[in-house]
Amino acid sequence: MAPGFLPTSRAPRGSPGKGHAGPHGADWARGMARLAVAIGVLGGILVTVSYRYLLAAVPAGAGAPALGAAGVPPEGWLSPAEAEALRAEVERERLEIERERHEILKEQEEHVAWAEEWDRERDRLEIDLMAAQGEVDRLERAARKGAGGAGAGADRHTPWGPSEERAKHNPELAKFLQRHARGGEIMAAVSNGNLAYPGGMLELWIEQVLRTGVENFMVIALDEKARAFAEERGAPAFLMSMEISEIQKDTGTNHAVSALKFSLLQDFLELGYAVLLSDVDIVCLSDPFAELERDSDVEGMTDGFDDLTAYGWDDVFDDKKMGWSRYAHTMRIFVMNSGLFYIRPTEASMDLLKSIEHRLGTEKAWDQAVYNEELFFPSRPAGAGGRPARVSPQAHARVVDYRAFMNSKYLFTILRHRPTELSRARPSMVHINYHPDKPDRMRAVIDFWRNGNRNALDPFPDGSE
Repeated sequence: MAPGFLPTSRAPRGSPGKGHAGPHGADWARGMARLAVAIGVLGGILVTVSYRYLLAAVPAGAGAPALGAAGVPPEGWLSPAEAEALRAEVERERLEIERERHEILKEQEEHVAWAEEWDRERDRLEIDLMAAQGEVDRLERAARKGAGGAGAGADRHTPWGPSEERAKHNPELAKFLQRHARGGEIMAAVSNGNLAYPGGMLELWIEQVLRTGVENFMVIALDEKARAFAEERGAPAFLMSMEISEIQKDTGTNHAVSALKFSLLQDFLELGYAVLLSDVDIVCLSDPFAELERDSDVEGMTDGFDDLTAYGWDDVFDDKKMGWSRYAHTMRIFVMNSGLFYIRPTEASMDLLKSIEHRLGTEKAWDQAVYNEELFFPSRPAGAGGRPARVSPQAHARVVDYRAFMNSKYLFTILRHRPTELSRARPSMVHINYHPDKPDRMRAVIDFWRNGNRNALDPFPDGSE
């Protein structure tokens, strides 16, 4: 509720002196004070009159002193005329008090009616506020979908496309994408100057993308060094400087830089472009766009290494003490990799990126863990121990064939030990995500598939020992 319209506390109905700011509350309080004083005065008068009147009414023979010869009562006694006058005065005071009591009750009834009307007005304003917020949300969704223009989406999962109106969001980036994107799509890698050196991962990434013939690719350069390095090697580059948040600075350089992409990608989606996001420790061997189905908000590489781990399985939990119901079924799946995914410009995708951005800006967390939690965990209420409530972005996800977008665990621990399968394998992209000696293994992958060296993978151990 907007501040300044209504009080924040709500007094019980019929209690006008509590929680309601207004003139009626003060009048009611003053009236009640007057009534209390009047009742006290009336009580004192009644006691005095009753005592004196009763004494005056006692017959002479009952032990009370007789009247004097002139008919004058002894000192301290009231004559009948004085008693009658005093009774009349008391009656007038009683009537006045009764009149004031009726006025106070009337004011109280008016105040209760005013308070009830106040509450009704507050309820009406709250309803109006919720309706207005709903309209704002609707207009924001319409703006994301193109405000009714070409490419406008029908729901949270229908993509929108580029438009002149959308280009106003970031004119410079819009012009860049108009030159380099194809069909509203572009492949992008995020890099800073730390990776910009001869023989490094950024150089290997650019060289292999160029060898595939893919034209719609770019480097999102976080500094001028990375931009110049990429352009010198034939890669379109766009400078998008962004500071690493304080909370992410201690997570390691690679993870901290990786966390930035969820903020950077929002500009691309707002402009109506789908992005195939690629880390630079990936070898591109063929056009990766050919591997996409484009039927989900997000589709990407898995860290799984077979059908079960890549696409999920029913993991049964056995609790013997439960007897008949000892077997509880759970769903498990290996995470999707946050270093290789395709994301379309949809409302659900935008909500996903915003929720990840918010968490990475407020939590010291690994970006890949947050990416999967926001993608797969359902909405929930607040939990014990202060766990906050959560509303899921409800983005639709698809896992790309793990033999096409291949991770290094599958390649080095399984596939290379199966010569027949290895000879037939034609991955589009190989991600050296499971191993730390990344440039060396990238060069071995290039040598194996590009140069036909069938022994190129042999020197490396399965793991990183």
